[in-house]
Amino acid sequence: MRRGAPHASSPQSIGRRRFLTATLAGAATALAATLVGQPRPAHGQGNTLVVTSYGGPWEQFMRDTIVPAYEKEHPGSKVELAIGLSKDWVAKMKAAGKARSPYDIVICNEVYAGA
Repeated sequence: MRRGAPHASSPQSIGRRRFLTATLAGAATALAATLVGQPRPAHGQGNTLVVTSYGGPWEQFMRDTIVPAYEKEHPGSKVELAIGLSKDWVAKMKAAGKARSPYDIVICNEVYAGA
C-alpha cells in the first residue's frame, strides 16, 4: 500500500464510524441487559434508577431507546440520566463513599473503572 493512502481498502482495517457504532451498540446492549433485572430503589429516591451517560449520541440513544424500554418493562420505575464525564462521576462517588453512591449504574471508560 502506498504511504499516505487510506487504509479503508484493507480487509483488516475498521473505520472510525464503524468502530464507534459497534462500541456504542455493545455498550447499549450491556446496559440493557443490566437494566432488565428488578430495579433496586436508589438511595432515598423510591423507584428511580440513576444511570450515568455521556452526552451527545450516547445521551440521545439512552433517552430514545434504553430508558423508554426499561420504564415500559418496569411500570412505576423511572430512569434518571446523569449526563457528564467519567472523571466527574468517579470524583462524586469517592466523595460520597461506597455506601452512599449517587449512582445506581455507572458507564465509564476503563481508565476510571478501577479508580
